Amino acid sequence: MSCINPVTDLAPASHEDLSRRSVHILSRRDNGYIEFEFSIGWPELALELVLSEKDFQQFCKTHAVVLLGNQT
Repeated sequence: MSCINPVTDLAPASHEDLSRRSVHILSRRDNGYIEFEFSIGWPELALELVLSEKDFQQFCKTHAVVLLGNQT
């Protein structure tokens, strides 16, 4: 017996704009790395990432992000 219930309805819970990509900077480290949260559609559901300044700038450009909140 499986304890996993199959998903039968794959419709999104709400009509969030999945093209909206956002970044919230958490900290800028002394070693030049930036710790930030990245989200798609729902800003409250985010992935925490750490990139160098150069890679962070490229990441933001590639994903056409919106910066959220007061940026550090």
